[in-house]
Order: sequence, then structure tokens, then C-alpha cells
Amino acid sequence: MKKFTAIFVLLFSLTGFASAVQIGEVSLSGTITATFSVTITPATASGQLVLTNSTITSNLVIAAAIFATNKNSWTLGVYSLNGSKLIGSTGESLPYTFSLGDVVGMQNITLGTSAAPTTKVMTGKTPSLLENMSITYTGNPLLQEGIYTDNIFLTIAGN
Repeated sequence: MKKFTAIFVLLFSLTGFASAVQIGEVSLSGTITATFSVTITPATASGQLVLTNSTITSNLVIAAAIFATNKNSWTLGVYSLNGSKLIGSTGESLPYTFSLGDVVGMQNITLGTSAAPTTKVMTGKTPSLLENMSITYTGNPLLQEGIYTDNIFLTIAGN
């Protein structure tokens, strides 16, 4: 009889222990917002255009661009204030083509203006993508002397 009592006490003790267990729950959630950035660093060699007779200047690096985003699908846009033309103070222009890196693959394109930017949909988030910006043009020594300018704009947005 002693044996039976010991088993009964053990079963009773286990049952009492199981009923004392309490379960609590904490729900965790948060939002990670989309981030986009583009940083442009002008090249130190930019600024001097060679305009000798029919000289083709290819892939003159004008700046480096660093893109960063945590979106898996994003759009890169580029446009020019003057539509891929360097404009002089007298209104004369020097057309050029624009290239943006090997990964992005925008090679030798004529840029539109803000009304018609060139865009490319990119896939894969990137914490830091470095690409060179360059221009190609053919020199024209008959252009009026002066400073010729254009502004290039890069945009990055999520899809």
C-alpha cells in the first residue's frame, strides 16, 4: 500500500505544478521606412573642355555618384537643364552625350529636360552603389569664346 500512495502523491504534485504555469505574450512590430539618397562628388579634372578641330573627347569623367536605398525596386532618373547641351553666354551650344556607370548601364545617351527625364528601373536594394558620370563630345573651335554650362540632375525614387 505504501507504494501506491507514493505514486498518487507524485501524480497529484505534477498536476498541481502544471496548473500554476502562466503564459504571457508581447507582440512586437515596427515600420522601416523607405530610404533613398544620392550623393554627387565632382571630379577634380572636370572643367576644362578641349575644343580643338573635330577632337572627340570620350568618357570625360565629370563626377562620381553614390546611390543608396533599402527598396528592392527603385527608379533612377537623370535629366539636364539644357537637354544635353553646354550653353554659352551668347546662346551657342555644344551638344554632348552622357554616361552613368556600368552597373546602371546608361551609356552615351542624350539627356532630356525635367519634363522628359531618362529613367531606368533598378532591382535589388543597395546600401551603396558608386557609379562614374561622364560625357562625350566633339570639340568645335569655332564656338564663341566664353564659359559653357549645363546642370545635370539625378533622382532616385521607390516603385
